[in-house]
Amino acid sequence: MMWMVLSGFAMEFVPNVGQYGDGVLFKTVPASDMAILSDGTVVLGDVRISFGSKPRFIVGDLPTGARVSYFKGRISIGGVPTYRRVLLKEVYPNIDAAITPTEEGLEIQFFVRPGGKPRDVRMSIHGGDLRVGSDGIYVGERVKIASIRAYQGALEIPVDAVVSGGDIRFSVGEYAPQYTLVIDPVAVILAGSADDVISAVAVDSSGNIVVVGETYNSDNFAPDRTFFGVGGNYDAFVSKLSPDLTTHIATAILGGDENDYGYDVAITASGDIIVVGATLSPDFAPIDTIFGTRGGYDAFVVLLSSDLSEILRYDLLASNEWADFAYSVVLDDSGNVVVGGYTSDYSTFSVERVVFGTPGADDAFITKLSADLRTHIRTAILGGSLPDQVMDLALDSLGNILAVGSTYSSDFAPERIIHGTPGSLEAFVSKLSGDLTTHISTALLTGDSYDVAHGVAVLPSGEVIVVGNTWNSGNFAPERRLFGTPGYNDAFVSKLSANLSEHIATSILASNASDYAQGIALSPDGVIAVGEVGDASSFVPDRVILGSLGFSEGFASLLTPDSLMPVRTVILAGEDVDAATAVVLGRDGDPVVVGATEDPSTFLSDRLILGTPGESDGFLVKLPPYLSLSEDAEDGDFAVHTDGRRITVILRRPSYVGYDVYSPDGRLLRRVSLGYLPPGRHERVMDLPTGAYVLLLRIGESVVVRRFIHLP
Repeated sequence: MMWMVLSGFAMEFVPNVGQYGDGVLFKTVPASDMAILSDGTVVLGDVRISFGSKPRFIVGDLPTGARVSYFKGRISIGGVPTYRRVLLKEVYPNIDAAITPTEEGLEIQFFVRPGGKPRDVRMSIHGGDLRVGSDGIYVGERVKIASIRAYQGALEIPVDAVVSGGDIRFSVGEYAPQYTLVIDPVAVILAGSADDVISAVAVDSSGNIVVVGETYNSDNFAPDRTFFGVGGNYDAFVSKLSPDLTTHIATAILGGDENDYGYDVAITASGDIIVVGATLSPDFAPIDTIFGTRGGYDAFVVLLSSDLSEILRYDLLASNEWADFAYSVVLDDSGNVVVGGYTSDYSTFSVERVVFGTPGADDAFITKLSADLRTHIRTAILGGSLPDQVMDLALDSLGNILAVGSTYSSDFAPERIIHGTPGSLEAFVSKLSGDLTTHISTALLTGDSYDVAHGVAVLPSGEVIVVGNTWNSGNFAPERRLFGTPGYNDAFVSKLSANLSEHIATSILASNASDYAQGIALSPDGVIAVGEVGDASSFVPDRVILGSLGFSEGFASLLTPDSLMPVRTVILAGEDVDAATAVVLGRDGDPVVVGATEDPSTFLSDRLILGTPGESDGFLVKLPPYLSLSEDAEDGDFAVHTDGRRITVILRRPSYVGYDVYSPDGRLLRRVSLGYLPPGRHERVMDLPTGAYVLLLRIGESVVVRRFIHLP
């Protein structure tokens, strides 16, 4: 279905029952300078629009319920019905046209049924020269074609107008579905003249956005900055921006004369900022406490004031071996600080530890510190005989700690449940008691090659969502659904039961290159996964591309929480290498996605650069709420009700309406285009057998989802 907006007219249609001259079938009321003739020609003052052939028949559609009366000489004509639109049936083979007057103008839409060819559609314009402007196509002085869109069910399809002489034809893109996910997203580049990466993001109580990462040139990173330490090679940074990302509030550089990396961030109840990472620098900052024995790289935990002007506390989690890294931090209900990562020597790491498993080379750790960072409460070592590491942490409603990461060890943890086919490197998820004294369960998500878990979240039901990447999606997890074209490394999103014993669902988000899911957030409507896609053109079928495609792109996908079906995906692109690393919901509910781009000049279509661009720069993208789906599908312009048998849509302004129906396992069952509908109540009976379904409904620029059960 294609439609366009012709600006400058606003009326309803009334049929000719003798009040007008011959040849006129419909005119508009109250004004009468627009008419539809018996041959299907649309008259707008001096301008006439005709189609390829005379329609098979022309009928009024969507009666308003209002009636008008006329007096012509001594003849009274009363009770004439009015219609919201007129249908021109078969203007081309298997193609109908619908003419709808609105407050903003006239809508002409074409319904291309199976067998119809969009290339057959041609509008011939008479009575005014066609002129292409920056905001539309002008016909003479009165008429402007202000918008041309194409839809298929709930999906928008690319379409362009081709003007030749007095004719307008249409070039329609591939019928691969594309959602309108975002409109004019805000992209902010945090830049230094060398390499910069944003690793994590959080939101404070005022809605300000706080990010952490590392920069290779702290001297010109961000507009202004406060230094803690002398600065060296890579330095960790913390930046705070306004909720709309338009204002840089403050940046703190945490850097000694060696490498320092910032990996995660959390906000305390008072608004102070906790940053974790790893440092090789002896002069990183004045150390308050070293928990353990210092070696090479040591995990750090830094508490900064809310305005980033002061370090309130600086502690190290250390062993006397080469590497201790802290990758994740969360706060429990008491404000205690829980840190996860890996250590090269568990026996000298921290000061008190509980060991779960058989420690080996590198072992995963989880450490709990008091809220003021002064007291080491406990450390748990999750070990196997080969390298293991924690990549992300989450807490469930009971205060239990969920940890995900990767393990090379077949003897990882005291006991484990295997979901899939074991290989070389496995993704793991472990649950420990909140006091770290009890190993509750561990599950391995496996294919027969290499698998890594990067992010974890807990649903209100207690079920656990894990994101990561697998080198063999064909046998990853017990069962899986593929979205896209599998490559040599694919992103996964998996759902496990609360006790980790049951594999509920896995979705593979794939392109024919290399893809990673690296961050996760829960919205009121589902799971948001972000990461890197190697070939956006072969990635998840339903996607919108923002920016210019390069070697790899960032992505953000919204998946339903029950079956993990991806319903919206946005590609964040520049002409080089781009990757999304983390996501958080802003105070207004909009997702904020962070990561790195190697070409900020082509990244997205609109960007604000803070600092001096270099080889790689951190980005923040604030997406409008089109990456969320409201269960209560109602706003100022429409309301929706689904009872399992029919869809009821109440429009407060004219809008396109179309919908897709999916099975719970993601199969497309119905794709229906209702077209551009006027204000009022509209119902559609769904021809569906008894069962459970997912409804994706487009109303104008908005898309909403409903899950329903159709009863007999």
